[in-house]
Amino acid sequence: MGSVDSLKVFPSNNVDGFLRSHHGVEVLHAYRSFRKLSLRLESICLDIRFLKTCRANSVIPKFLWFNMSSPHLTWSRVYQDCQRRFLNVEIDWKYQYFYRTKIEYESWLNWLRELVSCRLFEHLYLMVVKYCRPLLKKKENVLQGKLWNLGVRYECYEVNDSKVVQNLSTRIVSDEEIQCLANGLGYGLIPKRVDKLMIASNIEQFYHRVTDITQHHKKFMNELKEAGAGAIVKSDVRVLNPKELTLAADLRSLTQSFLHKANEFQQQNNKLDSKEKNYRTILKKLREDDSIIITRPDKVRTLSKDFSKHRMVSFDVSSLYTNVPINETIEIILNSLYVIQPIPPIMKRDDMKELLIFATKNSHFLFDGKVYDQIDGVSMGSPLAPLLAEIFLQEFERKNSSLLQELGIVYWKRYVDDTFVLLNSQFTTKHVCAELSKCHPSIQFTSEEEDPATRTLPFLDVLVRRKPGADFHTCVYRKPTFSGLMTKWSSFVPKRYKYSAISTIIYRAIQICSSKNSLHKEFDFIRGLCAKNGYPARFVNSIIKRQLNLQKSTAPPTPIETTTDTVVLRVPYFGAESQIYGKRVTAAAAKHYPFKKIRVVYDVTDRIGRGFKLKDSIADEFKSGVVYEATCTTCNQAYVGQTFHHLKTRIHEYILDLKKFLPQTTTVKPSRKSKQRKKKNQQETKTTIKYTGPITRSKTGKLPPVVVKLNSVDLDNLLDLTKLKEKKENIRVPKSSITKHYIATNHIITEDNFKILHNEQLKYRLKIKESLLIITRAPQLNGTERSMPLYIYPNGIKNNEQM
Repeated sequence: MGSVDSLKVFPSNNVDGFLRSHHGVEVLHAYRSFRKLSLRLESICLDIRFLKTCRANSVIPKFLWFNMSSPHLTWSRVYQDCQRRFLNVEIDWKYQYFYRTKIEYESWLNWLRELVSCRLFEHLYLMVVKYCRPLLKKKENVLQGKLWNLGVRYECYEVNDSKVVQNLSTRIVSDEEIQCLANGLGYGLIPKRVDKLMIASNIEQFYHRVTDITQHHKKFMNELKEAGAGAIVKSDVRVLNPKELTLAADLRSLTQSFLHKANEFQQQNNKLDSKEKNYRTILKKLREDDSIIITRPDKVRTLSKDFSKHRMVSFDVSSLYTNVPINETIEIILNSLYVIQPIPPIMKRDDMKELLIFATKNSHFLFDGKVYDQIDGVSMGSPLAPLLAEIFLQEFERKNSSLLQELGIVYWKRYVDDTFVLLNSQFTTKHVCAELSKCHPSIQFTSEEEDPATRTLPFLDVLVRRKPGADFHTCVYRKPTFSGLMTKWSSFVPKRYKYSAISTIIYRAIQICSSKNSLHKEFDFIRGLCAKNGYPARFVNSIIKRQLNLQKSTAPPTPIETTTDTVVLRVPYFGAESQIYGKRVTAAAAKHYPFKKIRVVYDVTDRIGRGFKLKDSIADEFKSGVVYEATCTTCNQAYVGQTFHHLKTRIHEYILDLKKFLPQTTTVKPSRKSKQRKKKNQQETKTTIKYTGPITRSKTGKLPPVVVKLNSVDLDNLLDLTKLKEKKENIRVPKSSITKHYIATNHIITEDNFKILHNEQLKYRLKIKESLLIITRAPQLNGTERSMPLYIYPNGIKNNEQM
């Protein structure tokens, strides 16, 4: 048996003959029984799904149709109630049969696992899945046909429109590559691996937040510092009460079970799903091509009938963000705070101005490998950009309010840089647009008039139709570049994401459409759009019904809730296993901490767009929020640390501390910043001021000598009263472990010996990841055992649990 298990590849064909000849009849019988029960168990699941679908759609399968003496009785209420009861009894019996089969299935599964090795068992398990899949697919198609004949026709098939992918490069893109990208960059794929470090850090952070145990960390770190580097203290155990210990044990048990099931899930699906394999092969080739750059394509019911006689126009400010005058906007803010407001802020005006200048003018961005400064205007990605633009435009409207009326503007409503205007027919749009552009040198307006034939004007995502003397009608507007692409039904994302994708567009339709006819047409469009993306019609109709009921029903008064603290638990999505894990963790936390509100967020870790360059890549030395490792090339000893600043800044701090202990003959390569500082100092010249005052004997050095006569008694008294001042020596203490390593071994760790292990933008979770990696990798140069106490994984991630 040992020689057989050492084979590199087990056969995929004639598995029965292989087991009979190499392992005996007992193993063969166990394998066949396991295969038969696997097929039976999955088949029962399909039957239950079929019966529950019939019950949900109020249809009766044909095997429950029975003859009556009179055909008219089949339409009676008693006959239909009897059929429904039979259907419920059939579903209950199927569930009982399922549980009995599952017990038998698990017994044969465990028996087969005991008879063969682990490698052979995994191979046989995959062979069973491969054997059952086509048979189950065939049965699923048969059941789907039965549902179709019964009138349940809600299944749709996805259609990938190749027009949503436009190739603007010289590279020839194959049809398979286009079909893959046509799913959208947000299309979820089954994760290729389980990031156990991320799961461990997430549950550690969740435990810290739920128990509020971070208040003990300062005491723990002080005791660790007093006990000395590397000493083992028990503060992380002593501060836990029985409730905290119980929760920590429960969370660890649940997380270990989830890790095991998630690992089995991704291995099984990634090995057997041919569609996923094909997509990954295509994406790997596309990502390896550095020349490929993926880019994304670029409400008025309150108006009365009297306004319908005026012409509709929309004005747009060209490149608003990059043309906002920063200095002028800052003065508007300062005047509002310190002049208009009756009570000015405590901060001085000059200090506030300096802060605003620092936050707006000292911004940098990377483009095409070069770093640029934003001289004027606000950055597109800055969170201050919309606020500053709104402040500037509100001041613009206030100053020119009288001019708007003189130009024949009857109605003016603006959203950021887009403005909906009703214009008097006596004024031309071109003249009004030109006059508005003259109001300020920094901004220029563009205009769009209503269609004279249809009297319609698109504004944002609303199409406004004007009927003179009647009213305004609105419906949903989509730009010509609309691709019809949304989250696919087959995308590996949580179902709530798909629900939200549809409910959002349905809610928008209800809010925008002003008539029942336009709302009905929009619903039909949404149904067709969802059908192309693979959504079942029943799923879409249920969301439409729910949204309409929410609009019709009056909202109940919001009850006064007790103050609760919301704690977020992030879980990587592995299908139903992740949802079960999230519910169990929530229940465990609520049992001990009922006043904590738990919010579970499922992260889709792998998507089609992951790995493509959407922006300029940042060099490792300019990355922040990283866990890094510094390795000595001479003795291979390593140090693991974390920094929330740029990695280059942290390395520079190590070099400065190291230079204090280097001998004078040793030359250290200066950084670029030090070169610039030295060059600046050489360019500076000292300014001397000539002294023009009177010249005294103290200046010429010709003072007469002072004669002091002391006897021996005076000298003794003077010496007794004199205290010699000891000269303080400048004792240099190494601050970093890298410097201590140099002092002990004379080995220098240079900038090239640093590498990034993990990225993390949350500072608290960054420290948790560093602690886990310190314990897991056991670097020799780390003085302390951990940088933060760990409670779920106090001993780190074991070797067999690593990525």
